[in-house]
Amino acid sequence: MSNDNAAGVSALRSNTTYSIIAMCLSALSMVITLKLLLHFTNTELFGLWSLTVGMLAFSRAGDISGSGSLSRFVARESKSAEHQIAFIDTVLIFTFVFYCVLLLVIAAPLSSFLKSQVPFELHHIGGNLLFISMLILILNVLGVSQMSAIDGLYESVTRSKIQIFSSLVLCVSSYPLIRGYGVYGYAFSITLQHFLNLVISRVVLKKRISGLSFFPVNFSRGKLREITTFGFKVQGQSIAGLFYDPLAKLMVNNYAGLSGVAVYDIAYKLASYCQLVLVAACNPLLPILSGFNEGSKEKKKQYFYVFLMKFLKISCGPVIVASLLVPVASLLFFDKLKIDFIICTLFLMMAWYTSSIANISSIYAQSEGLMKWNIIGSLSIACFVVPMIIITAEISGPDYAAIGTSFAIFSGSLFLMFGNFQYFELNKLSRLVNIAILVPFCMVFAGIMLQIWWWL
Repeated sequence: MSNDNAAGVSALRSNTTYSIIAMCLSALSMVITLKLLLHFTNTELFGLWSLTVGMLAFSRAGDISGSGSLSRFVARESKSAEHQIAFIDTVLIFTFVFYCVLLLVIAAPLSSFLKSQVPFELHHIGGNLLFISMLILILNVLGVSQMSAIDGLYESVTRSKIQIFSSLVLCVSSYPLIRGYGVYGYAFSITLQHFLNLVISRVVLKKRISGLSFFPVNFSRGKLREITTFGFKVQGQSIAGLFYDPLAKLMVNNYAGLSGVAVYDIAYKLASYCQLVLVAACNPLLPILSGFNEGSKEKKKQYFYVFLMKFLKISCGPVIVASLLVPVASLLFFDKLKIDFIICTLFLMMAWYTSSIANISSIYAQSEGLMKWNIIGSLSIACFVVPMIIITAEISGPDYAAIGTSFAIFSGSLFLMFGNFQYFELNKLSRLVNIAILVPFCMVFAGIMLQIWWWL
């Protein structure tokens, strides 16, 4: 294990703390901006925005840049600033060109499809929101690439500080923008947030890596080949989010309309942010695991196992507390106890908690370049979402169609997690400990959700 990696391990606790703070503040900014949007507009307009953004997720299916995993390559080349620069700039240049060309090609057909899904009076607003969301998509993927590079430098604290600052700017700017421009103002405030993430992260990288220019100019075909080879595997893992989200929103829109999409998306955001807070604690783990050399495999497995057991012990309590606060969220957003929102949020929390545990196992596999079960688990989520929504809607009614998404996430996450267990080469007792902690908790949590459903 290199000295740089040892420093990364010693800084993990600090990195994790800042990551959690950043994600909590991001969740808070999301709550504030959504409340402002619902106050100054209505659920139908938010549903239109949500559907527009969800449809654009399809465009990321062809992205093989592996930009979100740039930390792996930057951490690996910790002794060579020249190679780090080549990886960073190559990813940014390729990603920018790829998305510009792709969005130009799909803009017209995507606009026509959007019009077929929404009422006529919203066609003009939907077209404008589609253009803004395309700009946000480009800013976001470029910013994510550079944030990942910062993680690869073991500077996760710095990355978290950037996210904290941009979240504060989002909170401050959202009120005047939403009040003055409605749903457009909401989109403008998000655009500003991603723009700040992109610019500030580049300034940080320029200071940390000697020779890096402000604009990416160092393109390497060799590095591109290496990145895209790995990116192709990573993309298979990401396929769930790319197809799951737009499919879910389109199906919910089919059953419950744009207002139903808005209710589902708010429930989804609240539940997924609980997961993202947990995942944020694991963000510094990938570059650290990637930094272990071939002769330290056993230490790497032991380090990972200790981290996993601590995560399981610490995370259960906060998730249960968060689930008890869901009725409060209903009062905050809708000024009443909205039953379909409460039930959907609770089931999604159960599913996303399971997903957060599965995410840890996928980090280990990703650090080893082993993506088989990550891909299988993610594909299963994408495959399950449509039939699960149909079944749930037919049994429980259109207002509860979105609950089917939680069953898809839960099932796919179990595939991913238990499939990846084989890479750890843990003894039977260790596997039993993992299963004994995870499965009963998920079953009890699911039982609580079912009891609440029947009680309501």
